[in-house]
Amino acid sequence: MTLREENQIFRNQLSQKNFDELEFKRLKQENIALRKQLNLKEINFYQTEVFPIYERHPIKWNYEFSVRVLDTRAYKESYGVMVGGYLAGRAKFENKNSFRIKTFLNSDEEFAVNVQGTSWNGLLRGEYQEESLKTGRLICLVDYLPRDAEIKEDMLLQSTGTLGIPKGLLVARVIRTERDEVVQRAYVELLAPIESADYISLIVDQK
Repeated sequence: MTLREENQIFRNQLSQKNFDELEFKRLKQENIALRKQLNLKEINFYQTEVFPIYERHPIKWNYEFSVRVLDTRAYKESYGVMVGGYLAGRAKFENKNSFRIKTFLNSDEEFAVNVQGTSWNGLLRGEYQEESLKTGRLICLVDYLPRDAEIKEDMLLQSTGTLGIPKGLLVARVIRTERDEVVQRAYVELLAPIESADYISLIVDQK
């Protein structure tokens, strides 16, 4: 092998080494960027079971309905309920073989929510049944929001991760807000298509 040939082989090896190092660095940066996009720490893994709605309670309009299960003793009280991919309420024991689903339209329900993308929390309450019934819109109140928070129309509300329900599940959209001397309130519309729902997804486990 001539000196020129040895030199060429060496230069090829050096070039390949530099290429490998640069490629490794690029892939590492790409991996970091993808993990930031996924933000795995913020993902809540949970399992659901799907049940058909067998009875609506017309006196209460869309505030409550029932689903049958084999045995409620296999479940815990106050499971979260999803409708159409959105959090809609909680399941309460009705009898051995059924759950009563209480949506957030129910005046008995209170649920902590967060304005998505902010640190602002409030308390969701079903206080506008008459307006909901007249307009067909699923309207609730969110009370005790920070008075100085810049909450705007169409901002989204999500679960805070309390009461055994995973964090970050979308619940409602802001319609309008009002302030008094102490707090701010938001009138919101539930995102779950409760009126047209035939099934519910019961959150039975989260990891």
